[in-house]
Amino acid sequence: VLKLNKALYGLKQAPRAWNKKIDDFLEQIGYVKCTVEHGIYVKD
Repeated sequence: VLKLNKALYGLKQAPRAWNKKIDDFLEQIGYVKCTVEHGIYVKD
């Protein structure tokens, strides 16, 4: 579970920026993105 400290509202790119941030974080702590469903991460 992650706590959102500030909103990323107002820009068209906001959802992509949030996804990139969470993707980088999860990969940094050892999770791998599922190749079929990109919203699922598994611990390697």
